[in-house]
Amino acid sequence: MLASVAEAAHAAGLSVENVHTSLKRKGNAVHFVLDIDCVTNYFMDHEEIRDMVHNLSLLKHRLDLDVCDVRVQRMAAAAAKQ
Repeated sequence: MLASVAEAAHAAGLSVENVHTSLKRKGNAVHFVLDIDCVTNYFMDHEEIRDMVHNLSLLKHRLDLDVCDVRVQRMAAAAAKQ
């Protein structure tokens, strides 16, 4: 599962910094949570961001994850190119 996440992030032009899994209770339900911290070194336009979110959403459904939280930070060099 973690290899699939890393591959999807790489395909989206992201570098995975940290992956954390946990179980969280909500009422009587237990949810499997996947938290992913990523960085990118280039500026993405709205279409690229939309495609990245769509591909990660497909991965979430394919892996049957309850919660998949992806945080992306742009590196300073990419922010300066704006």
